[in-house]
Amino acid sequence: MEYLNPISFIYDLPNIPLIDVRSPVEYNKGHITGALNIPVFTDEERSQIGSLYKQKGRIPAIQK
Repeated sequence: MEYLNPISFIYDLPNIPLIDVRSPVEYNKGHITGALNIPVFTDEERSQIGSLYKQKGRIPAIQK
């Protein structure tokens, strides 16, 4: 199903499986009810990459 606006998406949420790929700490701060957390990074990895991004920039963080 194609969603043309956020309201139609939210209305249909009970019928849509949602996967939240943010780190566990981000997920725990807030998520859409019923979303399943399958993180791309652990909290530690997220912290390391975030620090690298701030210190050395986007490209080194992406390469990591």
